[in-house]
Amino acid sequence: MDITGKIVQNGLELKKYKEVMGHEGPAFSCEIWHNGKKAVLVMNDGNGGCNSYHEYEKGIVDLLAEIGKAEADYDPEDHTVTEMLVMLGRKRQMARWAKKGLDYAVEVVFKEPDILAKSPTFEYDVQMFAADSEQQVIAGLSRLKKPFKRAHWIKPDGSLGDALP
Repeated sequence: MDITGKIVQNGLELKKYKEVMGHEGPAFSCEIWHNGKKAVLVMNDGNGGCNSYHEYEKGIVDLLAEIGKAEADYDPEDHTVTEMLVMLGRKRQMARWAKKGLDYAVEVVFKEPDILAKSPTFEYDVQMFAADSEQQVIAGLSRLKKPFKRAHWIKPDGSLGDALP
């Protein structure tokens, strides 16, 4: 699993994300794959305005819009892409912590989006922390005040650890 470069959720996979600073925000491009095939190229020129989409799979932008319409009043397909980019940012943060010598970068998920459900949700509640040992990870999880859905962490050797409540 390439924790720094991919987001996979319910058959949609974000790949090849590249970003530079634009005039009105970040300019970026990325690919979204659907069921293992490249489905759409998403681009934003960073000058304000909506994303541009080049479909390889007919109807994929409509699917992205359908997923996002529960949360966005306008440009719901852009909302769906943004949520995927937020998830990518969290995974990249965990990888940066691991590289800085913090032995365990932990992400605890209390609530997560389900963007392909009949009634899509984009709500998520995530807490991230770093620890020096697996015992500290377990101790940190046991001190949480509210129940969580799952937790995962990057171990010093680069492998992933997972915990369910």
